[in-house]
Amino acid sequence: MSGVGGTGTSNATASFEGEVSLSALTQTSDATRAQGFRITADNSHLDDTVLRGRMNNILAPSGLSIHVTDTTGTCDTDASWRMQAAFVVAVVLEGSLDTWLGDRPMTLGAGAEPIGQYWNLTDETPIRRRSKRGAHIRKVIIGVPREWIQTVLKDLADADAPSPDSLTQHRAIGTWRPSRHVQSLAEQLINPTQDLPVMRILSAESKATEIVYEAFRHILDANQRGEQNSDPSLTEAGRAQQVRQYILDNVATPQSLPSIAAAMGMSVGSMQSAFKSTYKLTVGAFIREQRLIAARDWIELDGKRVSEAAYLAGYDNPASFSTAFKRMFGFAPSGCRR
Repeated sequence: MSGVGGTGTSNATASFEGEVSLSALTQTSDATRAQGFRITADNSHLDDTVLRGRMNNILAPSGLSIHVTDTTGTCDTDASWRMQAAFVVAVVLEGSLDTWLGDRPMTLGAGAEPIGQYWNLTDETPIRRRSKRGAHIRKVIIGVPREWIQTVLKDLADADAPSPDSLTQHRAIGTWRPSRHVQSLAEQLINPTQDLPVMRILSAESKATEIVYEAFRHILDANQRGEQNSDPSLTEAGRAQQVRQYILDNVATPQSLPSIAAAMGMSVGSMQSAFKSTYKLTVGAFIREQRLIAARDWIELDGKRVSEAAYLAGYDNPASFSTAFKRMFGFAPSGCRR
């Protein structure tokens, strides 16, 4: 067994493509917050190949650290390092790894299904990761500086809102189902276009920021629902959640309030009341919001024309659709084109 140690400096980027040795893999840790990085592999020497594929590490100007991999292990490896306090967001498109945050085990990834995961480190923490021979993993891992989290917590305190455990408890772990948009962003980070180095960094930073936003949005929305469970009855909150999930599952289907209420076995009035008291949003407003999100994906991911996406989103007038789209996302529908 051979091992390699590293100290972790602060380069802007570090990457490799092809066959990767133990020594080369250690060098890529220089562009992360991996202090004291060490990796071992059974019956391997420093120049032996331990991975095949593509890896890229970026320290963005904003302080985000972005680690991207599309790799297959050629042998069993065991890596360990110390990670500074940070909030970590991961989107794993394929594969899984056994991981430990100190002595707390965690499976990174869900095999064949894409998954979003996050974990919170309030102190420097030893990390360990084990990879099996033949394991193929495609993932994006984003380290968010603690300063960002402190800003979010301050904003919540100023709004008299409770702080989520996910952002305050050491080694808190959570998951969410990443949207198609975030899965596409992760895919673009894994397979970036050719560009000037500074432009690649800026492009990666913008995509990573959007991924972090969706993870934060999931945490804050869940926290809001938990807070409001003490306000509406649990039965009312449960009904509202059922309505919400029904809308999400049928977003491409024309939905009227009476048809949704009938499917849920409620009256329109009781449905509206439960939804508004739980989410502080009307059912109609939520449907419009989700249809615009779906329209963005139809244009960006499916290549549909703007007029077609507008129709599918329930807009008879493309101009009205464009106005609503720009109000929500800050850019015109045509800006979805890559």
